[in-house]
Amino acid sequence: MKRFLSLCIFTFMSIALCWGQAILPANMYEDSLHAPFIYGVASGDPVPDGIVLWTYVLPEAITDNVVVSWEITTDSTFASIIQSGNTQTDSTTDFTVNVEISGLSSGMIYYYRFYDAFSQYSAIGRTKTAQSGNVQELKIAVMSCSSIYSGFFNAYKRLSERESLDAIIHLGDYVYDYADPDEEIRMPIPAHTEPATLSEWRERHKYYLLDPDLRLARQNHPWIPLWDNHDMPVKGVLSDGNQAFREYLPIRRTSQTLADTIYRDFHFGNLLDLWINDVTGFRTVDTFPNGATAIMNHAQSQWLLNGLSNSQARWKMMGSQKMMGGWYTTGIPQQILDLVPDDGPVFDDSSWDGYPESRNEIIDLLRNQQIDNFIAVSGDSHVSVAMDLVKNPHDTLEYNPQTGEGSVGVEFLPTSISRGNVDETGVAAFLIPTFTNFSNSANPQHVYSEFTAHGYGLLTLRPDSVTAEYYYSPILALSNTETLAKKLVVRNGDNHWSKLITTDIPEPEKLLEFSEVFPNPSGENLNLFIVSPRLFTLYAEIVSEDGKLIQRMPIQAKEGKTQISLEVKKLSSGKYYLKISSSMGSILALKPFVKL
Repeated sequence: MKRFLSLCIFTFMSIALCWGQAILPANMYEDSLHAPFIYGVASGDPVPDGIVLWTYVLPEAITDNVVVSWEITTDSTFASIIQSGNTQTDSTTDFTVNVEISGLSSGMIYYYRFYDAFSQYSAIGRTKTAQSGNVQELKIAVMSCSSIYSGFFNAYKRLSERESLDAIIHLGDYVYDYADPDEEIRMPIPAHTEPATLSEWRERHKYYLLDPDLRLARQNHPWIPLWDNHDMPVKGVLSDGNQAFREYLPIRRTSQTLADTIYRDFHFGNLLDLWINDVTGFRTVDTFPNGATAIMNHAQSQWLLNGLSNSQARWKMMGSQKMMGGWYTTGIPQQILDLVPDDGPVFDDSSWDGYPESRNEIIDLLRNQQIDNFIAVSGDSHVSVAMDLVKNPHDTLEYNPQTGEGSVGVEFLPTSISRGNVDETGVAAFLIPTFTNFSNSANPQHVYSEFTAHGYGLLTLRPDSVTAEYYYSPILALSNTETLAKKLVVRNGDNHWSKLITTDIPEPEKLLEFSEVFPNPSGENLNLFIVSPRLFTLYAEIVSEDGKLIQRMPIQAKEGKTQISLEVKKLSSGKYYLKISSSMGSILALKPFVKL
């Protein structure tokens, strides 16, 4: 206990010095329960036999070397450890830890944790290796543009609660270098300024990890992250922003992922090949023979084209930071365009619209080699769009918007996690339907568009189809709700979104509700009410004030209201926590109590 209090004092002093006695906005705090691992744990870049594990360890004092141990298992109780090991971290990586684990089984759920020389443990992470062989289903979340200043990370919390995800793809603007003046919803005092040094970029990542909902999303699922312009200077090759990004996210190091290179590929058996492309860091570096500038350097472009040509997977997916298909302004009245930013004939010429030769190169390959089932997933635009991919959607000989004939693939662009979109740029609410109608008329290839909501997308891939879902959450206040707003399907071999109206959208599942524990302080028994929409098997853990697990037991939450009673009379007097977790390890509630 004495060491724990000493560490807490050191932690508090470090945070105070780090943030300059800053006043933090709501729902921002470190994971002091698991100190010195105060920024949680994460995993990423899944392959069939391995995963990358991440954490940060707060140094006990001024030191340049800390030994951190790790354990991984298929059992959330850690009764049988599959692998374990030690690693070292120091100030050169800002005391972050990235460990590449191999020798695992494909498509398996694993639990992992870190601990230090004093047996102080991190939170327990949950992850999954990539499936291999004959894969029948994958669930992948897609998201981008998570400004911590623009609102609450409710979407991250909802993602953390999903237990069947195979991976989360984050397509950039994971952190923001600055906040727009009209989006300062969650600003610390004093307000942040744009990072200019490696130290300041590292502090920006640490600040983000004070958000518990982001920590949970990183803790419960493997991530495949990609940077964009707000994660680093616009042409920040070999920049401080690049280095901090690599230090604070779980990214596999390969011969291709050099300090300035982040494009890489992933394979999920015979169902999916995935290429993650960087169209921010190398745009305009190379040109085509006709003089047109390229959105990717030639080496990256050739890597992608070769991969598409040789892929034997049912579905081929390319992730990039920007909208790949067209978003044209032709035919939209000028008085409407005056309300929103645009770049003449297109809304954003920093996207693929500004580099049509690069887009046409991929479309020509897909058409000429008759490559089916191509899906582009995109970010950055802060809007929701699903579209068919064609060179010229206005040419009726090339594309039929009623049937989708002529399309060579589809694009799925979910909205921003929190960064402002059309209504937050100043467009009056009553004008948004008008703007949407004009945009849809100018873009017949857009099968779905929504310009005001925030959240994420979910793809369910099967051999016969891919289902795309758009989930929206509020951002201006903490919330436990989300809405499934749209569901679309692309069928094997169609290469366009189905125009059939989907009517099988289920109601969002109601969340479990937990009362406060009582009596508190407690003598012999501790009680808790749980309100549940159906039968759930949960786990109750009693954790000491310094993070040690005291006991763990399964509990049943029945449909409706259930009272849970736990015997605590054998506990020593002091402060404890009651932690309720799902059967898959997701933390649902953390309730403090005092034992008399």
